[in-house]
Amino acid sequence: MTTDINTTINRIPVNTYRWLKMNEANVKWSTINSECKIDVDGNHSFVDASSSHMDDVISGVGTTCEAISSTFNGKTLELSSDNEKSSIVKVSIFSSNSKSSYCPIDVLVKTGCTMTVFMDYNCESNSDDSDDMLYVKTRFILEENATLNLIQSQVMSDPSSLINDVGGICNEKSVFNLKQLFPGQKQTYSGCNVDLLGKESEANVDIAYHVYSKQVNDMNYIINHIGKNSNCSINVNGVLRDDAYKLFRGTIDFKNGSSGSVGHEVEKVILLGKDSVNKTIPLILCAEEDVVGNHGASIGRLDESTLLYFASRGIGEQEAGNILALGMINALCDKINDEELTHRISSYVERKLQNEY
Repeated sequence: MTTDINTTINRIPVNTYRWLKMNEANVKWSTINSECKIDVDGNHSFVDASSSHMDDVISGVGTTCEAISSTFNGKTLELSSDNEKSSIVKVSIFSSNSKSSYCPIDVLVKTGCTMTVFMDYNCESNSDDSDDMLYVKTRFILEENATLNLIQSQVMSDPSSLINDVGGICNEKSVFNLKQLFPGQKQTYSGCNVDLLGKESEANVDIAYHVYSKQVNDMNYIINHIGKNSNCSINVNGVLRDDAYKLFRGTIDFKNGSSGSVGHEVEKVILLGKDSVNKTIPLILCAEEDVVGNHGASIGRLDESTLLYFASRGIGEQEAGNILALGMINALCDKINDEELTHRISSYVERKLQNEY
């Protein structure tokens, strides 16, 4: 039996003015009534969700989402480096047709190892009008000198909805690299919380998105500097069109004892719709003196000189918007060392742009 739940997710660590309606996201979601179909290429195992060793790992969406996943009695996908110095795992996740499904994933990268994990989200029905609801929760632990490259991409149907939740712990001299591509769907709620626990640990986040029509993209990213000389960067690039809505919360939190740490946060947003809504909260919290934290944002519409440049080459405003949207996605795709995946994402975005504009 499916029950609709109204809950609050993506809560920012420190509230701003409530009348701005930016502190959290209020969502209506159906309780889990279906398991995902999962295809895995690489070393993996499935264990009972109740036996996970990562229950203490905090994620970005927040514990309130447990109300949605509480009915889940399936398996957790476990990925482990198993002392392999370098390993690659590809995971394809398929939501159930017009149902609410859940996929928990735990990743352990052992000392001195490097693991690259590709995750792509799909609709099992392969239909453009499927209104699936998919909730993916990825937790990770990196041991000393370990590296995790996590690449997540969404190629679901327009009416579908996604909660994409990430949380993890980086121990001494470990590195977490996250790349996420959100080409656009009805609702996307994404969160990420990384605890840089060990000294000289590092986290790098790169996001590209395209939001159009009445779509919603709500994001909450938190990097906690706990160990000394830890480093982080958050880079977000996207295009808003029509009457789309986007909210980005980016928090860099320097905890007491994180001396010598550095954090950078940059966002670039291109507004192509007169009725599109863009909201951004760049937040730097500091309980330590010897740290460097900065943030910047570039938000605006196409200026006359840019439009004139395109027009001189026979390119109208709508097509120019398509080129920019595809360029945002492709710029991040170029950083992904997987030709098949990048081609699939680019083709997906091109098809969507041709159908919509």
